Amino acid sequence: MSYRVLIASTVEIDAQTLEAVLTKATDGPFISEWVQRLDVGLERIKAGAVDAVLLDLTLADSEGIATFDAILNEDPKMPIMILSATEEEALAIEAVKRGAQGYLSKGYFKSYIVPQGLRNIILRKAFEEAQYREKARAEITLNCISDAVIGANIDGVVDYLNIAAQNI
Repeated sequence: MSYRVLIASTVEIDAQTLEAVLTKATDGPFISEWVQRLDVGLERIKAGAVDAVLLDLTLADSEGIATFDAILNEDPKMPIMILSATEEEALAIEAVKRGAQGYLSKGYFKSYIVPQGLRNIILRKAFEEAQYREKARAEITLNCISDAVIGANIDGVVDYLNIAAQNI
């Protein structure tokens, strides 16, 4: 399985460095694509051609936290790692608070940590999605039976009632 990574940045040297690191990575394989515009990146995401995004918050057609918000709004489940210069760290931290999986400091892209981190966020998002689907399936099943089902935590506090239990 190959991981498809979108590199969204206007800085050519950053994109080339990241592509080189990802090409050589043993944590992959990674297939990377470089875009310089948000609108092009959003089209790639809409097409389902991306597993993770490495995002510089300054693109040719978008700047700042609005760049991150646009990608997050397009696909809220998309793993996003921010590419940040030292002077933009506060903005990167704001993106993490809004849902980015982390940020990478510019100038340190040659590290083995980049592909390792990407692989981890892609796999973590896939696991979270599978857990969500399993929980939703279990909840639907429990709500379809006519028997009352009550769940309690270890302290005996009720933390779940199916529809039949709620009706009683």
